[in-house]
Amino acid sequence: MDRNTFGQLCCLLSEGGGLRPSKVIGVVEQVAIFVGVLAHHKKNQVVGFDFWRSGATVSRYMHKVLGAVLNLHSVLLAKPTRVPDNFDDPNWKWFKGCLGALDVEANLEEACFPYTIDEESVASDYVESVEPSDEWSQFRDDITSEMWNSR
Repeated sequence: MDRNTFGQLCCLLSEGGGLRPSKVIGVVEQVAIFVGVLAHHKKNQVVGFDFWRSGATVSRYMHKVLGAVLNLHSVLLAKPTRVPDNFDDPNWKWFKGCLGALDVEANLEEACFPYTIDEESVASDYVESVEPSDEWSQFRDDITSEMWNSR
């Protein structure tokens, strides 16, 4: 990350996100710890060693910076939009008509893949088991052969 970008992120998190310096760690170091864990996929203990902090301190400030990021969700996170059926990107051509199943508002009847679902499972908070049907197997085989032939 560029230094200027890092500085802008620190200012944004402190002014808009409510991130405040503590007695021990300033905002810049808090954000550096957060970026060290997320961007470099390091564990708390490794980041703690790099910054001369304990794993508990790293965890505490990770949560504080994450809270500031979540406070800025309307600024930092993009709202998902549906991909139209006539979308030209070749990466999405295999999912034509199926993206509605990935949307939060979609219900089970609108789902792209025809699953056989136990009615008791639907009434609970989660689905315990999903059994693939013959329609799903045929759909999967058709897509696989079409992808294989188009290479």
